[in-house]
Amino acid sequence: EFATAPAVAIVDPETGQIVGRIFVPAGSRPHHVHASNGGNLIGVGLFGTDLVGVIDTHTNQLLGPWDTNPQTPNGRIHAAVFSHDGRTLYLTSDATNEVIAIDPYDGELFWRMTVAGAHELAVTHNGKIAYVTRRTANRLAVIDLEDRTFEDVATLGLPDTMQLSADEALLTVGLRTTPAQLAVVDTRTFNFDLVDLAGAAAANSLAGHQWTSPNGRYTFVSWEGGTNPGIAVVRHGV
Repeated sequence: EFATAPAVAIVDPETGQIVGRIFVPAGSRPHHVHASNGGNLIGVGLFGTDLVGVIDTHTNQLLGPWDTNPQTPNGRIHAAVFSHDGRTLYLTSDATNEVIAIDPYDGELFWRMTVAGAHELAVTHNGKIAYVTRRTANRLAVIDLEDRTFEDVATLGLPDTMQLSADEALLTVGLRTTPAQLAVVDTRTFNFDLVDLAGAAAANSLAGHQWTSPNGRYTFVSWEGGTNPGIAVVRHGV
């Protein structure tokens, strides 16, 4: 993302070789990558700008990038998460404290709402609920996507990335506090457990991004800093 011409790389998972690059506007920082259900589209927040990139994976062509607010350049798009049917792309702009919904194919704005500190999103399959981390507010919130209202449901230290299990009963949340921790949230009660990731290497460590298996059994989560940064494997339901 710090290249002179910023790009999204296409990597062969078997060989680790870069097989192509999709270039994005100068000055942007392609950030988190999320796939639509079925993988036909990829959404990439162009962090540092109010733009979002959408990639057609059949052609490896960039759709857009779409401008989330043509009236101002002050936005800073972070997350870009698809609805289950792939027809809506939900975005967070942490510079303007907004959650935004657009059409991924042409960038048409559906709606925008104010959510202070909005950082990352996870959307339920039925399209009625989104979980949002309000990182600077130290809160996890639930958005009613039909009424476009939100409610805080848990207090967590600098909550960041999120992953839902396939049955949506479990939500994992990476925390950007020290030492590195993962919050495992029961979405029925919003009770949560904190998992220490770095063990003896915990000093000055921070949790990074994570991936939770569809069956909700395991989460692979990175941590940085400390004396031995790496990846932890968390088993749920032990």
